[in-house]
Amino acid sequence: MEPGPTPISPPTFKDGGGPATPPDFFAPLAGLEDALKHDPKGLGAVIRGLYGTLIILASAVSFIPGEANVGGGLASLLIHDIIEPFRSRVYAGSLDLALRPFFPNRFVSPRILLSAMQDGLISEKDIVDELTLSGTLDSSIQSVVKYARAKAFDTATKGDIALVRQYHTKLIDYTIVTLQDIERAAITDLKGLRAAAITELTKIRGSRLSALEAVTGGV
Repeated sequence: MEPGPTPISPPTFKDGGGPATPPDFFAPLAGLEDALKHDPKGLGAVIRGLYGTLIILASAVSFIPGEANVGGGLASLLIHDIIEPFRSRVYAGSLDLALRPFFPNRFVSPRILLSAMQDGLISEKDIVDELTLSGTLDSSIQSVVKYARAKAFDTATKGDIALVRQYHTKLIDYTIVTLQDIERAAITDLKGLRAAAITELTKIRGSRLSALEAVTGGV
């Protein structure tokens, strides 16, 4: 079995009833170190036990003459810390939920306002009015408005940007096709010029041969 928290030594009293030595409030803290080393998962139970022990000790000290102010106040504070979560959930929380419809005091999240403006449901003035009522600083309102304008511009021009990109892509494709057609036409013209040059050279060669035969007499 893992060692538990170090017990608190109770106060001792003189024969006349007064305390001889004050209790050691920090003695149980040594048990926290042991629990952390040997059983970290059980640290919560150790802390709860330590808290209960401190309450009992503080309550006992409150009965000692001359130390009642310290013990009573400490005990009431510790007990309040334990009871507060239950009081907050059971009473304060339930009462708060019941009163919210009659006394509304909450504002719309700025994120929702930005989304509504991007969708065109509200205007920039609506955002400024809502943030002003919520107590937002002027500098923060200006930052939110700048961001809202940028997002609204992105939303409004998203289709235009896509259309421009589409046109740009088609223009590139058309340019490529046009250049290819021009290149084919140039190649066709070059082939025609080559054929004509060959034909002309053939004629010239034939003429020279005929002239040579005429001069030599067919020898």
